[in-house]
Amino acid sequence: MGRKKKIHLDENGNPCKYWQTPEFKAKAKAKRQTPEYKAKLKAWRDTPVQKAKSKARNKAKWQTPEYKAKEKARRQTPEWKAKQKTLRQTPEAKAKQKAHREKPENKAKKKAKEQTPEHKAKEKARREKPENKAKDRARHQTPEVKARHKAWCKTPEGKAKCREYSAKKKAKRLKRDILLDKAGRKAMAEIYANCPDDWHVDHIAPLLGKTISGLHLPKNLQYLPAWVNHMKGNRWEESWIEHTIDTPLEEKIKAYQLNYEGEKWHE
Repeated sequence: MGRKKKIHLDENGNPCKYWQTPEFKAKAKAKRQTPEYKAKLKAWRDTPVQKAKSKARNKAKWQTPEYKAKEKARRQTPEWKAKQKTLRQTPEAKAKQKAHREKPENKAKKKAKEQTPEHKAKEKARREKPENKAKDRARHQTPEVKARHKAWCKTPEGKAKCREYSAKKKAKRLKRDILLDKAGRKAMAEIYANCPDDWHVDHIAPLLGKTISGLHLPKNLQYLPAWVNHMKGNRWEESWIEHTIDTPLEEKIKAYQLNYEGEKWHE
């Protein structure tokens, strides 16, 4: 007589193949947990052929509507958001993000994106939301931000920006500012950035004089030592219309000393 064939049963007692039995599954699971098996599997997955196959398979999977919907729902859960927030706060993640931002290609990509009309409109809408305005105000009141801003204002770049901002704010208050194009804004920033130490950026025609009101724009700006600017004050003479930022200082001093009735200034 021939050897009797063994019948294998699954979890429900139904006939099945040997590899479908609980015994085989338990053995296979235990085998997969061994260090040797894991190392062998990792080495196999790291081969160029398997990497390419896995990448192609995952890419196709990620493009399916079902996967996208499932992932979107998962990312909206409080648990996922909390986990991601915790991960972003780790030193390793911060260092990695900083290194990523510092790459020239990523800086250029970010700058190009920020110049698009869509991004500008989106950012403007975001800033105009009451909750974001309140959040920004609260953030600017924190000791860390105040200290960082104070330190930045002491740098040459910070000093120039603060002077430019103060002048623009004053011009806006007096309704003497105009909308400049990109070249005009760049020229304005360069004028304030290149102002010599202990000198002032002065409006040739004062913003709010007795007989004239000039505009806050590049061609109406000049550099003056502080004492000369105080001597000129808010006065205006028709002959000064020829003055520009490149007019020699001696010529300006002579012009401003005429009809000056205040204290005798000297350098």
